[in-house]
Amino acid sequence: VHLHRALDGLDITSVVESTPEFGDLVADWSMCMASDGFTYANPGEAVFQFVGPAAGPLDTPPSPKEIRVAVADARCRETVDFEDRYADLYSAQYETWRTDHEGALQEISRQAEGDLEEVRAVADRLGVSD
Repeated sequence: VHLHRALDGLDITSVVESTPEFGDLVADWSMCMASDGFTYANPGEAVFQFVGPAAGPLDTPPSPKEIRVAVADARCRETVDFEDRYADLYSAQYETWRTDHEGALQEISRQAEGDLEEVRAVADRLGVSD
């Protein structure tokens, strides 16, 4: 909560996902999915149609289409090396992001330490130990 408030909602994921390289990665994944007959703009679109309030209860067995999409998604993520490429993009952006937000991150750390001390004080008053 403090992190989002201190950075005004900006997070490194937004930075990574706004790069042209991430757009290329998603385009590669999308083309792979299209080769299996699925037209999704991004991995989230493929996943979230089956997960969340619009998808119904999670304890319902997956439909044949859900299974086909999941298999295609896994294959395409592997084919385009999605996780490694995303990790590389993240790493490339991290140092700049951290440096740009150093002051806010230090303030968040100070706030978290203060919050932890308050929690410990309450726990001590209640007789709860670590």
